[in-house]
Amino acid sequence: MSAVQAKKMQRELRDFHRRVQRWCADVPTGTTIYVALQNLNDGLILADCQCNAAIDGARSEPPA
Repeated sequence: MSAVQAKKMQRELRDFHRRVQRWCADVPTGTTIYVALQNLNDGLILADCQCNAAIDGARSEPPA
């Protein structure tokens, strides 16, 4: 994935992540939907980290 693609994906991920966090705030803790949203939240954090790695990796590569 190029750095440009990773940055675009990261913007969309972060927007969706904020939406998921708002949903988590609206449901009771410990319910099945809350647990599912937390798993989604964890996955979005991991995806964001992978986008960061792709962006950082592209910065450290020598120009082609």
